[in-house]
Amino acid sequence: MGRNRPERQSGRVLAVKLGVVLVGLVILLALGYAGGRYLEKRRYTETRGELKDGFGEVPTVEIDGVTYEQKMNVTSLLMIGIDKRSTDENKSYRDGGQSDFLLLLVLDHKDKTIHQLQIDRDTMTSVNVLGLFGNSAGSRVMQICLSHGYGMDRQERCKNTLSAVQGLLGCPELESYMEIPLDAIAALNDLLGGVTVTLQDDFTMADPAMQAGATITLTGEQAVTLVRRRTDVADGTNEARMKRQRIFIDAAVPMIREKIDESSGFVTTMLDTLTPYLTTNMVRGQMINEINRAYYYKVEPVQYLDGDHVIGEDGFMEFHADEQSIVDFVLYETRMKGTLLAIFRTQKEIRRLVFMKKFALALASMLLVLSAAGAVAAVPSKTTTDVTRVKAVESTEPTMLIEVTEDAAPVVEEIEKIYQHVAVKGQAAIAYFPVETQNEIIALLPEGVKGSALTMNEFVTLTTEGTAADVKVTFTFTTRYTVDQKVVVVIALYDGTRDANGQYNVEWVVLDAEVLESGDIAVEFPAELVERMKNAVATAMAVLND
Repeated sequence: MGRNRPERQSGRVLAVKLGVVLVGLVILLALGYAGGRYLEKRRYTETRGELKDGFGEVPTVEIDGVTYEQKMNVTSLLMIGIDKRSTDENKSYRDGGQSDFLLLLVLDHKDKTIHQLQIDRDTMTSVNVLGLFGNSAGSRVMQICLSHGYGMDRQERCKNTLSAVQGLLGCPELESYMEIPLDAIAALNDLLGGVTVTLQDDFTMADPAMQAGATITLTGEQAVTLVRRRTDVADGTNEARMKRQRIFIDAAVPMIREKIDESSGFVTTMLDTLTPYLTTNMVRGQMINEINRAYYYKVEPVQYLDGDHVIGEDGFMEFHADEQSIVDFVLYETRMKGTLLAIFRTQKEIRRLVFMKKFALALASMLLVLSAAGAVAAVPSKTTTDVTRVKAVESTEPTMLIEVTEDAAPVVEEIEKIYQHVAVKGQAAIAYFPVETQNEIIALLPEGVKGSALTMNEFVTLTTEGTAADVKVTFTFTTRYTVDQKVVVVIALYDGTRDANGQYNVEWVVLDAEVLESGDIAVEFPAELVERMKNAVATAMAVLND
């Protein structure tokens, strides 16, 4: 099922205008790098040939009875615009921010063309996730923007985002990335002396000068407001924000081109200005040396995946891409040539892709499908922390409620201590607890499972409301557990006092847990414990699994 996207057709007509987008911002710089990669590949192929026989046979795949060859001189670049500034500090391995802007560039050096795919940040796909201390916690189907939230540093987060895009497209050949934080947008705007735009929407809730219909020369912060704000602007959709991002780019690009025409040294100036903000795996020298070459490539119109927007069961927006739309981009206008723009290695890859997308669409069919007009202004942005939540509460008392909430002060301190114990010192997670608590945990483990092998992926703050009673709570975590795993939870009760060493006093209570087919965890809280949780200054829950 495709979406009704009238703006898409106009984009095709205005190919030249939209194509200039790639010269703007730091995309221009990135294309120079791609040219450098091409020169390396060209020297190789001129020496060794295409190597289409024997060991060096070019990979092929058959689709609809047609055999396609992998293109040999293709370079890819993923532009990642995030909702954080370069100076923002991350609190954990799961706090890297969201990639609100994703633009995949595919450069065909033989045909001297550049293909573009702008990916909706709400696109559902498989994302590699991390546990509390940076350990791998498997993968989950979630919004692709959340992939940037996981990683030890900015480079790792970019790589995780690149991996998510690769998984979405079923293509393992994506090479380069460039992360653009919010302050890079402000810096570029100010370098140009302010980008002038006509506002289509009202932003007066953020800045009185940003009225709908007004033509203004943006300050750096106004530029950030224009490209970032969503939920309180117009219909609140990401599609509308993507249009506003293109308005800014379309206005900035001619200014950049004019300055380059005036002085070739502006490229270096722009690099000097933006480099402190950017995270990339590209080399500066290659960008500068090859920028002029890539500048003259033919740029194809921006493409978008067809699909459906739905409200997920957790209340957040989801975009389910149509499988045929993905395949069409991968083959983009190459069916007659018998060559692949991006690469599916084998027929197995195609089948895997189709299965994944059919699964996503089946899931979508069980949710509320929205109309193109939408009434979605109230739909909030999802973050990695939102993945951890209470999914269901079962109790004889209708007022009984247990929820995951913002970490309380004692919990924040506890997480830091656990991190030092597990991640820094390399100690077993179970060894963090008192011996008595360790014994209680071990007593719940199946035969053959050692306590030292347990991993702690979650440590979250809980709140309790209503009349105390026996209650069964189903939790959804970042980690997707399997029914063959053993899971034990440990409840931390804080009374708000500190010991002689200045540490918060804590009491640990061990509970058994059940892993459901959905990958969620069900925990039964006895009424007596619930009452103690209500009376505690703060309550937390640790999750340990084999």
